[in-house]
Amino acid sequence: MQRTLVIHFGAQKCGSTSIQDALEKIAAQSGDLVTFNHLDPEIPRRLSLGLEAKAVADLERLDQIFSSWSSPSLLISHEVLGNHPLAVNFIAERALRRYSVDEVIAIGYTRTQSSYFQAAYKQWYFRCPTRLKNDIGFLHAQGLRPEMFAPLERRIIVEALNTESTVTQLPRNWFRFYELLMLKSKSVEGTYAVKSNHIPTKRHEYSLLSDFLAKAGIECDPELIGDLDRNTNPSFSPMLCEAMAICICNDGVDSSWIPNPHQRNDWLGSLSTRVKGAPFTACSPIGMQELIDIASFAIDKCYAATNRKYCTLMNVEWSYFDPEAEITSALLTIPSSPEDLRKAFKSIENQRSSEDMKCYEQQLIDFAATLRA
Repeated sequence: MQRTLVIHFGAQKCGSTSIQDALEKIAAQSGDLVTFNHLDPEIPRRLSLGLEAKAVADLERLDQIFSSWSSPSLLISHEVLGNHPLAVNFIAERALRRYSVDEVIAIGYTRTQSSYFQAAYKQWYFRCPTRLKNDIGFLHAQGLRPEMFAPLERRIIVEALNTESTVTQLPRNWFRFYELLMLKSKSVEGTYAVKSNHIPTKRHEYSLLSDFLAKAGIECDPELIGDLDRNTNPSFSPMLCEAMAICICNDGVDSSWIPNPHQRNDWLGSLSTRVKGAPFTACSPIGMQELIDIASFAIDKCYAATNRKYCTLMNVEWSYFDPEAEITSALLTIPSSPEDLRKAFKSIENQRSSEDMKCYEQQLIDFAATLRA
């Protein structure tokens, strides 16, 4: 029996939950043809730490997954793997050498770094006190007044001003991540293939699930794929995110009821559903979309060279990552140096009044109070 191991390694905020939910249903309906394992995130974390220390240990849980595998295809998945390329390579090599697997296929998805930073904020960082308060301190150090910016704006400002120093770092440097995987795939004994794509967007639409199954070599009923594709992962309301973030940042407001990252996601999802039907919407600060556009363009422009290399390496469509595709001519004139960006952010700050920002903040604090009722 031909045995294929498929490793789905995210990355985070790249459709992983949707893929995992679909794979679980596909495996359940496949009989004995496909096995799915939603990997414990501690496995890649501990593997990575051990590999970095050159002392890999605690392989019992990983080996148990391989030992109990009896179907032609085993799919293992966790987005945390997308932070640990050494762990992905180790799992692939161990499967080939120790468990006589015929083929390993590692599959991952990517997105523009600016959209990743915003998605990470809307999933985790809007409720992370340490990150939110560090952002305030960073803006102070840059000569910007934090109270003149919304929490999401502060987060994207920090990323934009830090990008030049972080662009070479894993895991968000897609080229460096995939280069490590590809080098191992060429040196390991056995068949080890690495495949990738960017996530679908309105401008670059395709079926994420169909793409994954094609890369994994798994056949599935088209009707089932269509049904599963329609089950999208719910997102939290942007207004809810900002209201909670403002409460956390305001020492005079009780924020003890707000869950930390990764906690009570179902409750936040139900609140978001409630918010969508609410008549209240806070007016965004002057120039908010302009600021996000400027910061996003600067981030993606800084990553452009490495993203182009990733696209060439993995045969991924460059136009998705091209920061100059379908943007306003005004953005093309904005320099991406930290000093010029700081001036652009300062200009937006100067267009705002303290009274308007206090009103915006109070509106969202009042709105947050209704969420507790």
